[in-house]
Amino acid sequence: IHKRLNKTLPHGIRIMEAVELPLKHNSISAIITEATYLISVDADSSASLTTPINGQLQERIDKLLEMDEIIIHQQREEGKRSINMRPLIKRFFLTDDNALQLTLGKGEYGSVKPHEVVAHLFGISDNESRLFQILKIKGEGKTITQITKGDYTDIVASPKKVAIS
Repeated sequence: IHKRLNKTLPHGIRIMEAVELPLKHNSISAIITEATYLISVDADSSASLTTPINGQLQERIDKLLEMDEIIIHQQREEGKRSINMRPLIKRFFLTDDNALQLTLGKGEYGSVKPHEVVAHLFGISDNESRLFQILKIKGEGKTITQITKGDYTDIVASPKKVAIS
């Protein structure tokens, strides 16, 4: 089925893997317990004006990971809530390609979105954090797509924001 779907998709977007789920199965969001994202922080990014140089960025990531608790306030359909996002950050580091790689898990009381972590890391607003280009690359420990440096550059250099969540 993924071969038929790929024929109809725009250039540059491909389905790498597809699996059939039973009709009476949990929702996909209930199945996925962990997701990994690449967040562009290169000089060409529209959000790069707020990003520190690499040494400072790694220092900020290290300080964030040393914290026991990071309380954020989220606005959701059910209303406003506070959540400790620190235990949900499983892995977070600066890649050789000047991108952030962030793995987030789900907690007993909810989840956080990658742009919420970015907002906290840079001390910027929720709206400003949405300017960063974010690409989901893994879910539930299974690779959604393999991305080489060249492929990643092509994806994030496009004028449209790439966000798969």
